[in-house]
Amino acid sequence: MDHEVRNDTTRRFIAALRKVEQDGDLDGLATLFTDDAEVRSIDGHGPRRGQDGIRELFGEYVGQFESLRTTFTQVTEGEQHAALEWTTEAVRPGGHEVEYTGVTVIDLDGDRCSGFRTVYDSARLMQKVAPG
Repeated sequence: MDHEVRNDTTRRFIAALRKVEQDGDLDGLATLFTDDAEVRSIDGHGPRRGQDGIRELFGEYVGQFESLRTTFTQVTEGEQHAALEWTTEAVRPGGHEVEYTGVTVIDLDGDRCSGFRTVYDSARLMQKVAPG
């Protein structure tokens, strides 16, 4: 079960992420971000910017799975930042199931997000399936 979330912007971020995972709705998540938001991941693409950066990052991310579901295990909130620890259960093409963990930090700017940084267990995510 998700950890309790107090900040409305953090709660809206999590709800929008759910829509990305369930429906592929990138716009709902993107509109939470400011035009100059800095978007970073360990995906090797370097920093991206704004709503287009969020769309690109999450479009590439969800595109590598048949399905995925994230559960937030710990949320630490401040006035300007929220740190979200999570576990994702996913199914890759061909039915290979994978579970991995990570941390996402979002920068809060009122009712919008002005930054996004995430790190995750990339070794676990990219683990190859042994031929059966």
